[in-house]
Amino acid sequence: MTDSIGRISGADPVRRSATQKAAAAGFSDQLSAAKSGSALPTLVRPVDGAVVKPFSDHHQGVDLEAQAGSPVKAAYPGVVESAGWAGDRGNMLVVRSESLRTYYGHLSAFQAFPGQQIEAGQLVADSGVTGAVQSAALHFEIHQGGAAVDPTVALA
Repeated sequence: MTDSIGRISGADPVRRSATQKAAAAGFSDQLSAAKSGSALPTLVRPVDGAVVKPFSDHHQGVDLEAQAGSPVKAAYPGVVESAGWAGDRGNMLVVRSESLRTYYGHLSAFQAFPGQQIEAGQLVADSGVTGAVQSAALHFEIHQGGAAVDPTVALA
């Protein structure tokens, strides 16, 4: 016998690890994005450094190698939503557009301010060593539809 959504009554559900569930959810999100035409756009690389801390279940962005004080460019156009202290992420700048929010953390200085319209590639901040980080790096994350997405899949 089955219930209203086709599950067999009395059967034990398949047990999956958190990683398997996240992978399935990510695949589902990618499928939804592809079906709705909202696949990730190509983003400008905010700094030239390599990934020093990857995206994971516990780190919803990537840390990119950057010299303290080096320029941070906007990855995507939008309006600066906030610029200020964000705990472990230190000084953080958030830019929103219709389809994405981009987050830039561990900053030493802001070069763009709330309400300001910015273009992709425009200087928005200087990298730094603020928050929970041992050396200069840029914490970079993107959210699409309210969910964090690995930004490395869209960086130019």
